[in-house]
Amino acid sequence: MNKHKYNLNLFCFFAVWIILSLIAGFRVPGIDRDSLSYIDLINRPLDELWFQEPTFLFFILINKFFFCGDYRTFFVMYALIGIGVKVYAINKLPAYKYTALLIYIALYFILHDMTQIRVGVASGFFLLSIFYLNGQKRKAFICQIIATLFHYSAFLGFVTLLFSSKKTNKILFGGSVFFALVISKWLSQDIIIKISEYLPEIISFKVNAYIYKLNSEGLFQTFNQYNFYYLGCAVLFYIALIRIKNAGVIDNDQRSLLILSTKTVALMLLCYFLFAPIPIFSGRFAEFFGITLIIFIPSLMSILHPAFFSGAVLLVFIMIQAMRLNLEILNI
Repeated sequence: MNKHKYNLNLFCFFAVWIILSLIAGFRVPGIDRDSLSYIDLINRPLDELWFQEPTFLFFILINKFFFCGDYRTFFVMYALIGIGVKVYAINKLPAYKYTALLIYIALYFILHDMTQIRVGVASGFFLLSIFYLNGQKRKAFICQIIATLFHYSAFLGFVTLLFSSKKTNKILFGGSVFFALVISKWLSQDIIIKISEYLPEIISFKVNAYIYKLNSEGLFQTFNQYNFYYLGCAVLFYIALIRIKNAGVIDNDQRSLLILSTKTVALMLLCYFLFAPIPIFSGRFAEFFGITLIIFIPSLMSILHPAFFSGAVLLVFIMIQAMRLNLEILNI
């Protein structure tokens, strides 16, 4: 990339970072599902927030000290970090950077950086860690530690530190996803509660609290895990798994990202289908690992030909989900 193109690319990514951060930071409270809850939380005494992540408490203190507790500056701080880390990670892609940027804006900007702001920052650092799993696992580990400090659920990401960026056990990953797809229909809440007993106390507490909320609101009866989007992602996962052998046509960095993102998409599918009895967990965990679609889709495009046609089909699939998801989130 020549200097002019490099500077133009840098300017575009910087502009996207600032514009999206301002949109997220100065959004109208209540336009999304969580902003009013966050405004309530940041105005509570700190001793009522013992269960929140340390970074959340830190930014509350910073915001009160420098900005008199204004909720807009609180949202802007989270947006600048969450969006900034994701944009930085996307710019590290060797190809199809703007496709990845479009996927992020369509699928995750409103979901994470305008709604689930703590997860938004955590998922950004998790996404960045994927780039370091190939030979720089210490950096990947640090990124995931930071992610966990922003949202406790990010501790699930540590399993990716075990991933090899050189090869894929197709039987293990393909078989696990198939098993999850099949058994999901027969899983029950009792099984999930039993498993939660072996988790850290704060996680176990949240599991039981969510199950109670789930049943009281009748959400369990209306949840269908076999939907267009996740079944479509399963199809894409198996296409990638089959076509990985053709990854020799791309350079080593792209090949490593394809292998690592394919394995992480497998985790997304496993979480979604295995936690189906608790939809809020199923969705949240799958969405967290699903941030890797920002890497996975461009990497898959690199080995599917013609790239323009495959890219168009993949983006149509993403946009259908984005329209459904964002209309559900926004109160407009």
